[in-house]
Amino acid sequence: SQSVPEGNVAAFTVAAEGGGDLTYQWFRGATQLSDDSNFAGTTTATLEVLVSLATLGNYRVVVTGFNSQDT
Repeated sequence: SQSVPEGNVAAFTVAAEGGGDLTYQWFRGATQLSDDSNFAGTTTATLEVLVSLATLGNYRVVVTGFNSQDT
């Protein structure tokens, strides 16, 4: 949880480990985010949000990765 004044940028970072390349997708509620004037890094480990009434909400990230095993 963060408290950041309106007009400033809040940053959220996730740390994840896994085999292969990891991919990230950030969401606000159930809405998948994409980079625009309010959001940066929507497919990276760090999401930056321009704080305003339009961006209030709960955020989550989905991390996926490919894990292979040689046989």
